[in-house]
Amino acid sequence: MPVASDNYKWVVLGVGMFAQASTSTFFQGLGAIGPAIRTQHGLSLGQLGLLLGAPMAGFVVTLLAWGAATDRFDERAVMTIGLAATAAFLLLTSFVTGLWPLCICLGLAGAAGASVNAASGRAVLRWFRRSRRGFAMGLRQTSVPVGAAAAAVILPGLVARGGFGFGMRTLAGICVMGAIASWTWIREPPSIVSHPADVPALDDATETMSARRARRRSFRDVVLAGTALVICQTVFISFVVELLHGYRGMSLRDAGLVFAAAQVGGAGARIAVGVWSDFTPDRLAPLRVMSFAMALGAVALGLAVDGSLVLLVPLSIAVGMCVICWNGLAFTAAGELAAPGKTGTALGLQSTANYLMASVTPFVMGTFIAYAGFGLGFGLIALPAALAGLLLVRTNARKITPTEEDTSRDGHRQV
Repeated sequence: MPVASDNYKWVVLGVGMFAQASTSTFFQGLGAIGPAIRTQHGLSLGQLGLLLGAPMAGFVVTLLAWGAATDRFDERAVMTIGLAATAAFLLLTSFVTGLWPLCICLGLAGAAGASVNAASGRAVLRWFRRSRRGFAMGLRQTSVPVGAAAAAVILPGLVARGGFGFGMRTLAGICVMGAIASWTWIREPPSIVSHPADVPALDDATETMSARRARRRSFRDVVLAGTALVICQTVFISFVVELLHGYRGMSLRDAGLVFAAAQVGGAGARIAVGVWSDFTPDRLAPLRVMSFAMALGAVALGLAVDGSLVLLVPLSIAVGMCVICWNGLAFTAAGELAAPGKTGTALGLQSTANYLMASVTPFVMGTFIAYAGFGLGFGLIALPAALAGLLLVRTNARKITPTEEDTSRDGHRQV
């Protein structure tokens, strides 16, 4: 049921952020209780890794299907059903034992939780004008590290007090809250304030065949660029603590603080680059700049791995901020370039490509670093960053302008 006020978009954004954070608690937060899981269920380190990867495996398998379901139905139904199912599977996880039953339950929870990714993103794109979309999507994307951080804070205490099952039941309760919030407050934007990125072409003059082809090429370039950039992000997240602690001898606590500073800085930078993109007619310009900045930062970090910690620590934080900040902007651009009526599918496709690349990168690059060293390992990520920048330069002539996106109530494009 539509609502009358444009200000309601902040409610939709808040619900979307809470829903995304609720799923991040187990997608990325279970590692915080890894030792407790191993002890309670008698798992080896390899078995623990398999268990922790189960939610992401389910997530990747169903992302595209949830995106298509969002286009077919609406965000409210998809988010409510998905979060309710997530809660049910997390609750089931709290009662089973054994590696494979746990993996299956967590995998199903991940498969259901993927519903939030495309649906909440589509809701934000539809509610916010082009001039605020980058900021809104950047803010929404901060919910992922926030959810993971919240889990890292609360889960160890819960598990210490009541065991693994108690922790899972708590996470299930959080997802139930997300489902209730989605059903209660996610609404269709009325036409008077609706700013969908997936408004169909109204006539041949509005979007010609050549313009449609250009839009598809630009969408493909954005997806490929995001897939390249996720390599840089995954390498940094996976190995920077190992570089600082295992290779350079910093204490684990200090290395963890550097990692945390990069994460917090990166979350803030997601908002900053989103705002930047709102004030430029070419949405891809900040993403292009950040890609080349990433490439330069990777080269500098690769050269600094054996140098002074006084240089290596701030450089690690700066590079970390660069490799973390781009997600929200790429997500926004992909949604705005989606085919008519296919925003959810487009967001699901982009996320699927990113997470598939993220799942194979740690093994490939970990093997390379073990053979060639940290200097070459971190320096090498300059290549995908530069490739992403070059792909986005190719789209420079096909700028995303406000007149291509927002449609007013009377059917005419508006700035």
